[in-house]
Amino acid sequence: MSLAKEEEPSSTAATTGQTTGHLGSLHGAGIALLSLEISKTEQAQFAWLQRVPDSDGILAQLTNLKGQAVRISWQEVDVLDPGTSAYRKMRQIIGIKKQ
Repeated sequence: MSLAKEEEPSSTAATTGQTTGHLGSLHGAGIALLSLEISKTEQAQFAWLQRVPDSDGILAQLTNLKGQAVRISWQEVDVLDPGTSAYRKMRQIIGIKKQ
């Protein structure tokens, strides 16, 4: 008698979070990346892949707001890297608010 091993279903829930820090620059080639200084020794990068609700004012004044405290809401997504033909995890901005 053979027993079939059931595979556990993989979770489809996205990993989400919030990070607070000081606004850096918007840069990148192909994908817009926003830098955030979390501390003097720690930087974070967030992918700006789509229109973010209530962010038009921040985007228009980005250079003037550099160094200001912000809170970024994000979700982790898989992005295809054409250089390696592999996916890598990135944190996509889903919300941004001045502190």
